[in-house]
Amino acid sequence: MHRRYIDIQFLAWGEEKIGIAIDTGNNKVSESLLEQRDIIFYHDSEHESFIEMIPGSYAIFFPQDVHRPGCILQTASEIRKIVVKVALTALN
Repeated sequence: MHRRYIDIQFLAWGEEKIGIAIDTGNNKVSESLLEQRDIIFYHDSEHESFIEMIPGSYAIFFPQDVHRPGCILQTASEIRKIVVKVALTALN
């Protein structure tokens, strides 16, 4: 999860499942790198759902969205994706 950026992820090829959840504040932090890289890792996410990404699909994650990319959809496969980070300050 990020605090200062919106993530736009476009899957060019391969298949991927991404876990998503709204940040309820109840998730146990595994590692916080907010200051260095604007990212928090959690042990698990409360009320997590999944989206399936196939080539040509995209997802947009806002700061309140906990997201866990790189989950295996059916079988492990290489993926290529484009990730664009939009600074929230750029939207003001």
